[in-house]
Amino acid sequence: MYKNILFDVDGTLIDTEKPIIHSLQKVLKEELNIKKSYNDLLFVLGVPGKYSLEKLNIPKDKLDYILNKWSHTISLNQSKMRLFDDIEYVLQNLYNNKINLAIITSKNDEEMKNEFSPFNIDKYFSSIVTASDTKLHKPNPDPILKAMDNLNITNKEKTIYIGDSIYDMKSAKAAGIAFGLAKWGTPTPNAFKNLDHSFNKPTDILKLIK
Repeated sequence: MYKNILFDVDGTLIDTEKPIIHSLQKVLKEELNIKKSYNDLLFVLGVPGKYSLEKLNIPKDKLDYILNKWSHTISLNQSKMRLFDDIEYVLQNLYNNKINLAIITSKNDEEMKNEFSPFNIDKYFSSIVTASDTKLHKPNPDPILKAMDNLNITNKEKTIYIGDSIYDMKSAKAAGIAFGLAKWGTPTPNAFKNLDHSFNKPTDILKLIK
């Protein structure tokens, strides 16, 4: 039985894939006249926005501007985002069973304010670690280790990180904890091998505490 359950946000708690990618397509076309297909941009899911833009070879002098424009455009599409089915039900059950809950996300503080806070599920989490809180990001273990430190977690064998990307899995493994795949949100389910846990739907997570 797990006592500490850590969550990613995009593709795990919130369905944000289309707003994120469509917003980036729009900004790249309008600001830099760069056309990218939807599939070309799937790699941006689960990593900090600045890293994504660097991988796209956006000029350094335009990075911050494009990043801010992208974030703003995503916020304008907030109405197109939604909690995955039964997520709040699952969080409430875990919380009521006194499971320590935390978030580790590649979003920065501003993005969390615009894209996460409106769903009003912050109340279930004792720690929220964003890209603004660490110098190194997933797949580095630092964000997970920081969340564990915030919660005074010492029992790694009782701790699991649930996410939808390869970066999430690598971060969990590097931190020495179990990883659970949120199959409902990952665009690349076949890319994962030797999983500790795999969940077809959010309610499957509740089996971890039985």
